[in-house]
Amino acid sequence: MHATNDIGMLKKDNNYSSRMGHDISIRDIGRYTMQIASTHSALIGLIRKARTFNGFQRKDNIDYRATQIEDIEPFRARLKIFVSICKAFGIVPILMTQPIAGNIKNEITPEWMDPNAQFVFNRTIREIGNITDTEIIDLETYISNSIKDEKELNQIFYDGVHVTDYGSSLYARHITERIHERTVRVGNSSGRDRIAARMSKIE
Repeated sequence: MHATNDIGMLKKDNNYSSRMGHDISIRDIGRYTMQIASTHSALIGLIRKARTFNGFQRKDNIDYRATQIEDIEPFRARLKIFVSICKAFGIVPILMTQPIAGNIKNEITPEWMDPNAQFVFNRTIREIGNITDTEIIDLETYISNSIKDEKELNQIFYDGVHVTDYGSSLYARHITERIHERTVRVGNSSGRDRIAARMSKIE
């Protein structure tokens, strides 16, 4: 569902190379060692927390607002691969669009938030769902239709992307309802198939 993060990644690198596998480096070993050590020492845990926080605060030398995504195909390809892998292992995939509030921006709003790109990426999620016959939970449309006014919008999002406890409850309620609907639908269909199979044996 994390279309916003994909937008930031493709604006920065034009591909997913930074998320690909790589040989373990000295830096990786140091990070993993500190991660393990922090489970045994509160002091090391505080040091790790400070280092992690500083990493989050570090700014890229990129003007995300002026940068356009050159090619959306890597995102589309990853969605197709995700669906294919799930189905190959007997897993039922579910795709989901991601809502954002483009008019809410503050000091913790991701620099790469882009309402126009978000619209395109959500449209691509729906497209891949349709062509691969994959269930889609259109959370973007649900939230858009549920919002009564700007006040409620601010109750849902605290930085335009991430949601408050209230927003989380809205998400959770809709997602569980949709999954329950699908479970009942598939269960009824399977029941009908079993009955039909038994009837055919009787005949």
